[in-house]
Amino acid sequence: MDLNRILYRILMAGSMISISLFILGLSLNILYPVESTGYRDLLDLSMFSSDPSSTLLLVGVVILIVTPMIAAVTSSIIFALRSEYKFAIVTFLVFLVIVVSLLLGVTGKLHPHK
Repeated sequence: MDLNRILYRILMAGSMISISLFILGLSLNILYPVESTGYRDLLDLSMFSSDPSSTLLLVGVVILIVTPMIAAVTSSIIFALRSEYKFAIVTFLVFLVIVVSLLLGVTGKLHPHK
């Protein structure tokens, strides 16, 4: 198992999929503009049910965020299978830092709304 090749494929696939969704979502938004209703909270997903361009953009962002998380977990598993436990722990800690940062950002704990 060549770890570099596996991680390259994961990162390239995630990047290409998210870029494709961004281009498609922006194209739909340009061709069929939707009237903005102003600022919305990140966790208010009601606008995505009626606006396909926003849905595509959101999915693109989610894939872009999840891709390095998948790479970190994959490398941690491969390191563990190779009995390289020190590297497995370090890459799993990287995954945990990403998850905690994401959760703190989404819940507003880092920059609370006033």
